[in-house]
Amino acid sequence: MSLKYRIAVVIFLLEAAMMSMVFYMTVSRYQEINEQQLEVNERIILDLLGDLSRFALFSFEYDDLQTYIEKIAEDPHVVKVLIVDRNDRIAASSDVVDIGLPVADLQDTSHEYWLSKEVRNISGGLGKVAVKFSNAAIVAARKEVLFLGIRIALSGMTIIAIVGVLTGYLLTRRLAVLSHAAQRIKEGDLDVQINLAGRDELALLGQTFDGMVTSFKVTIDRLRTGENELRKARDELETRVDERTSELASANKELERLAMHDPLTNLPNRAMLLVRLQQVIERSQRQQSTFAMLMMDLDRFKEVNDTLGHDVGDELLVQVSARVSNLLRKTDTVARIGGDEFAIVLADVTLEQAVSISRKLGECLSAEFVVDNHKFNIGCSIGISMFPEHGIDSSVLLKCADIAMYVAKRNHLNHVVYDAAENQQPESKLSLHSSLRQAIEQDELLLHYQPKVDFRTGALVGVEALVRWQHDDRLISPGEFIPYAEKTGLIKNVTKWVLNTALKQQAQWRAVGETLKMSLNLSAKDLADHSLIAYIAGCLDRWQVDPEDLMLEITETSMMADPNRTLQILRQLDEMGLGISIDDFGTGYSSLMYLKKLPVDEIKIDRSFVTDILEHSDSLVIVRSIIDLAHNLGMSVTAEGVETLEIWDELSSLGCDISQGYYSGPPMSSEDLVRSPFALALIAVTSN
Repeated sequence: MSLKYRIAVVIFLLEAAMMSMVFYMTVSRYQEINEQQLEVNERIILDLLGDLSRFALFSFEYDDLQTYIEKIAEDPHVVKVLIVDRNDRIAASSDVVDIGLPVADLQDTSHEYWLSKEVRNISGGLGKVAVKFSNAAIVAARKEVLFLGIRIALSGMTIIAIVGVLTGYLLTRRLAVLSHAAQRIKEGDLDVQINLAGRDELALLGQTFDGMVTSFKVTIDRLRTGENELRKARDELETRVDERTSELASANKELERLAMHDPLTNLPNRAMLLVRLQQVIERSQRQQSTFAMLMMDLDRFKEVNDTLGHDVGDELLVQVSARVSNLLRKTDTVARIGGDEFAIVLADVTLEQAVSISRKLGECLSAEFVVDNHKFNIGCSIGISMFPEHGIDSSVLLKCADIAMYVAKRNHLNHVVYDAAENQQPESKLSLHSSLRQAIEQDELLLHYQPKVDFRTGALVGVEALVRWQHDDRLISPGEFIPYAEKTGLIKNVTKWVLNTALKQQAQWRAVGETLKMSLNLSAKDLADHSLIAYIAGCLDRWQVDPEDLMLEITETSMMADPNRTLQILRQLDEMGLGISIDDFGTGYSSLMYLKKLPVDEIKIDRSFVTDILEHSDSLVIVRSIIDLAHNLGMSVTAEGVETLEIWDELSSLGCDISQGYYSGPPMSSEDLVRSPFALALIAVTSN
């Protein structure tokens, strides 16, 4: 074999070996970089999903998490993303049809495999995240590079063989250049360029070699750029996760505060009260000490709230909270558990100390309050129960304090200590509310009727329907249950029951020839009831009662709760032909200018002015002025609280129109009413 062929064969073999080595190193490095990058990407995705899904698995809110899953699923290496709850059901998925299904066995295939991570918090496992990855892209890229290298290698070796045959004598000189370049590439230096001049085979081989190196360099630069972009994306994701974690921590802290505190006063709420009460019980049991449980309800708060509005009422509650908190020790707990109801836990105190603190609270809250230039005095009613004398668990202590507070409220006392004997009398508010609702639904209420008598003729001209509650062999007066009905919203049901029952009774009287004007009371909440007008019209039609025979009584306080709404309602009632009466006139805040606008037919003078007109000249002047004012405005006047003949005569001399009080007759059943002296007198007058 000639030298040129030998040289060509040697060159061919050497170049084949060198190119194979370069190709192998390049492909191996390319594969290593891709696999490392995929591994980093897998770890980032699993960590990110674990952090993002922790709150969603805890709170069961997956809407925001679904958005992140869809973003992650756009990764070409990601086949599917699953979020699995602790019940092994799919809570969120890149494929929404999987949501809600039980998770199946996660099996790998030739180019697809599952990676998962358990999601935990301080309370234990919440579930897991699972991601199905694919290395098909890497395998395809590796094959592409392999085939490209093979093609390039074959082409190069072919060229080398041809050039070796034709220009073997040049090989010894130019092979050194190629060998040096190959060595630099082997060492990882891809900036080498052979730059062989000419158009012979070795020059072309060098140029091809340079092109191959450039191609490798471009490929590696792209890989490095992708790696940098992935690293940047990972850093951005880590930053966003840190920010989100911080935001979630702040949100959780705020949610914990809102869950345990009253948003208006920032005092502990009922949930926090129960926690602290249990802590005090456990500590007192260990130390064998006593403590007091106080239930406090504000006096006259409803009047302020209804008259001046909820904004003033809210500010008043804030001021009350501040006064009470400043009066108590840091070891005590004061909580707002209702509208104007507060609970106080006095740790390590005796009964005498608890009573002393209750007196101080009464004095503190009796001092004048100023809100938006309004000055008023309120006060409070406090019920006291003691541990362990009255109970050893939170529910019993709260119930006993609530009962004692109810007794204090009913008897207009600043404070009352729980007495087991009292437990047979009043009910707790919750029990009262439940029983009252049942009484309305089962028709357990009843009506008594108080006569209204004409001063001039002495004839019975009308009655006022007053609701009573026959409960457990006890007749409960409206003063005991109406305030709670107003607080709980049951007053609307009570009013509708009274209206329907009274008109039914009126129809029965008319059937036997007795026609009496019926007076009924409406509260502020009734005036806010948009169904009131339609209900009244329906009852009048059902019982065929003339609208002129129905008088609706409204207190000044109720009218001033929402003057514009009240004026609108009263005008509608007046257009229906109903009579309108202002009850307890002189005790509220209504102005004469506002009174002038109302379609009022009657004014009822409050009993507080009537009962002492013979002893106090001021009351006499007020009553005379009200009568003159009403008559000048074209209204009739009814005096409440007429209990003696002397008061009757005095009011008659002042020109009062109607008498209502125990002198004319107490509230009585419909059967007793028709047998009363005034009813008999009316029947006699009618028959004549």
